[in-house]
Amino acid sequence: MAHTIRFLIVVLIGISLTGCGEKIPIKDMLQARQAINKAKKVKAEKYAPKLLKEAVSSLYKSHDQVMAEKLEDAKKSANTSEKKAIETFFKCAVGNKEDAQKIIKESKVLYAEKYAVDELKKAEDKLIEANKLFKEKKFYLSALASIDAQKMGSTAKTVALSKKDTLKQEIDKVNATIAKAEKYNAEKHAAEKLKLAKENSKIASDDYSNLKI
Repeated sequence: MAHTIRFLIVVLIGISLTGCGEKIPIKDMLQARQAINKAKKVKAEKYAPKLLKEAVSSLYKSHDQVMAEKLEDAKKSANTSEKKAIETFFKCAVGNKEDAQKIIKESKVLYAEKYAVDELKKAEDKLIEANKLFKEKKFYLSALASIDAQKMGSTAKTVALSKKDTLKQEIDKVNATIAKAEKYNAEKHAAEKLKLAKENSKIASDDYSNLKI
C-alpha cells in the first residue's frame, strides 16, 4: 500500500514537471514495479529474499530521487531495481522446481501412481513443462509451471490419502516386507535399498497418521 502511494506521488510530480521539459522515468519505474510483482508471484520472498529486498530498496530510492529532482539517478535506480527483480527468477525457478519434485515424490510414496493416476500425471506433465522452459532460460515461466506442478502434486497426495483404508493396507504390506528383509540380513546385503524402503515407509506412515497434504 505504501509502495503504491509513493508511486502515485511520483506520477503527480511527473505531471507537474512535464511542462518544464523534465523527463520523469515513470516507464522505468513502472517496469521495475511490475518485475517486483512478478518476483513475488513466483515466491522470491522464499527463494531469493536478498535480491528481492535490493530490488524494492532500489525502487524506493528511485522514488526519493524523483522527489529530489535527481531524475538521471532516479532512472538508474529504477533500472537497477528491475534488474535485481529479474535476477530472482532463476533462483525461484530452481527452488519451485525442487519443491514440485519433492511433492510429486511424496505423492508416489502414498501410492498416487495407483490411487491418483490422473492427478499425478498432470503434476508430472507440468513439471516436464517447467524443465523445458528452464532449459530455454525462460525462468519466470518455468517457476510458474513448477508452482502449478506443486498444486497438482498436492492434489494427487490428497486423493491418495482419501483412500485411507487401502493406503493403510499397503503400508502394512511394505512394513511386513521390510521386517522379512531384515530377518534375512538385508542390512548387510542390500543396505541402501532397505534404508530407502524404510524412509519411504516412514513418510507414508506419517502422512497417513497426520493426513498431511
